[in-house]
Amino acid sequence: MSDTTDNLILSQAVNNSDFQNRCLLRFIAAAISVTTEVGTTLNHTNRLAFAGAIFNGTVSPQTLCMLILANPTVRASVIADPTKSGGNALDNDIDFQIASVFTGVATSRVW
Repeated sequence: MSDTTDNLILSQAVNNSDFQNRCLLRFIAAAISVTTEVGTTLNHTNRLAFAGAIFNGTVSPQTLCMLILANPTVRASVIADPTKSGGNALDNDIDFQIASVFTGVATSRVW
């Protein structure tokens, strides 16, 4: 496919309520884990603040989807079947991506 077609597929996934809810659910699961981690975990305060923002709904669903789609494996899975709006992406791949970006996003700004 072309870059334009790929971007249209990704945009449809980002704006699909089912995919948004799926991404949000996986981020909530990660945020719950953050609330139970030891306080000496590196960047714990920032991670806790980001978890709170997820719980409060102050992080847009589109942002959460884009963070997940930054992973090349997830991205390729979504592009492979445009009829599923992200349904081809595996939860393990989504969780891996969330673990990869959580601290970076948490420390990127004040939540």
